[in-house]
Amino acid sequence: VAVASTLGEFAGILASVDEAVLAHHAAAGDFSRWIADVFDDRQLGGHLRKVEQRWTRREIGDLRHALRQPLELLAAERDRHAEGEIPGHRRDDRVSPP
Repeated sequence: VAVASTLGEFAGILASVDEAVLAHHAAAGDFSRWIADVFDDRQLGGHLRKVEQRWTRREIGDLRHALRQPLELLAAERDRHAEGEIPGHRRDDRVSPP
């Protein structure tokens, strides 16, 4: 059983957990609900919910990649914030993709 308490840990687990586990949690909407509820990140939760819905409709072939994309975009955005391109965010807020 893999347990993530940070977005960074979640990104790491996505890289190694069995595809069947990902599929089960995506079909149940667990990823988007966890991000929205635990991290209070409705925007990222919404992106993951779209991935989960597309997975349920069989529109996605590589679930692992599709789940990682929003996390990688978030990491890039937070890096830009930390480098001063966008004020209001600190470097230690970033998420490192696997």
